[in-house]
Amino acid sequence: MMLEDLFKRDNVDFPEWLTDEDLDDEWEDAVYLKGETIHKWELNSIFGFRCITFEDELYTFTAYDNNNNVVFVKEVTPEYELTS
Repeated sequence: MMLEDLFKRDNVDFPEWLTDEDLDDEWEDAVYLKGETIHKWELNSIFGFRCITFEDELYTFTAYDNNNNVVFVKEVTPEYELTS
């Protein structure tokens, strides 16, 4: 599944500045939550909890291990991309 497909699945406009990425197929089962200005996808798996958020011009992908420790964070805006 591609990141753009996840956005399309839940009728979220995919910004042209965001790079389309290949996601694990299990993201098809992600839970979609929508707030007033935020879109959020959550996925629990045997590897831990993963979350994608998109708000205004900030895209964040965060992965946690089974002990709720952050193991990966990626933030992308039109101006920068940060991975830690």
